[in-house]
Amino acid sequence: IGDIRGELLEIKYAERAPVYVSDLMRRARVIPRHDYLAQLEEAEEQGKLTAAERKDAALIDLLLRGQFLPERAQGFIALEISATLYPDDIERAARRAEIFRRVFPVVAPAVGGHGITAEARTLAQEKGVRVTLDGVTL
Repeated sequence: IGDIRGELLEIKYAERAPVYVSDLMRRARVIPRHDYLAQLEEAEEQGKLTAAERKDAALIDLLLRGQFLPERAQGFIALEISATLYPDDIERAARRAEIFRRVFPVVAPAVGGHGITAEARTLAQEKGVRVTLDGVTL
């Protein structure tokens, strides 16, 4: 049941992402996986990523492109989604955003879900990972 709940939450976030991240970014669009897979493969071929890093980044739940607020600079949000957010979700979002920064110039890590543990919230603040719970940015 937990896997199904997680999959449904990912679908919900994909459909509502522009609204859910509107406190962080305007004109947000979900980037289809096949679009950024080619860029990750190219980065691996150029020696910017290892095969393991390419595979890790490719597993991001959602990659969004838009204009960061307030300056409206173009960039990306690497978003990990889980019903309850734990420290490993924060670590994974930060790690995958760092990998994507070798392909795209501006990538912010973020997590989304229904709830977050106190430890994960503290870690998110320390690592600069944005947190969105049911569409509300903390």
